[in-house]
Amino acid sequence: MCTILDGKTHVIFGPSRSGKTTFILSMLDKGASLISDDIVAVRNSDWFLMPFPKAVAVRNTNDFYFQPQLNKLRMAAPESLRSIYIPKLGLDSYLIHIDSVPGWRYSHDPLKIDYIYLISDNFESDVDLLTFIQYLLAQATMSDSSYVTTLVHIFNLLQAPPFLVDIRNHEKMFQLLHTHHLPTY
Repeated sequence: MCTILDGKTHVIFGPSRSGKTTFILSMLDKGASLISDDIVAVRNSDWFLMPFPKAVAVRNTNDFYFQPQLNKLRMAAPESLRSIYIPKLGLDSYLIHIDSVPGWRYSHDPLKIDYIYLISDNFESDVDLLTFIQYLLAQATMSDSSYVTTLVHIFNLLQAPPFLVDIRNHEKMFQLLHTHHLPTY
């Protein structure tokens, strides 16, 4: 997922059900703009992020599912916007268009990547190039065979090394995003 907050782009990579969507919605509540949710598209010519505005699936296991602004959208939505419904498990998920929520917005301009975070079980140190490449190759799909070259270029353009984070610690994450006091090269 990637967002823009305080004029800086933040890309967060992590496995499914690690808390990315919940954190995205928290960021939108604090004035961030969404570049993309599940898919991070990078233009190979200059390694800019390409906006990928699509609906975000919000599960009923997410606190935002029950907030008035999303509840109103969900109640007015046709059943076709339901992406997952498993009555036996009590799992329900709806597709929400970010620009349908007052105050939330997509970013529509290609942007350079400023910071990358890799989801971990806790906050740790920055990661080196090899760890960064291994982490992304374990969960990314690349469009061509130059993926290692692309990842090296992206790594070298960052304002700070990628950082391991516990995304479920929202308070510490927001502190990190606002201060940008990460180790530098």
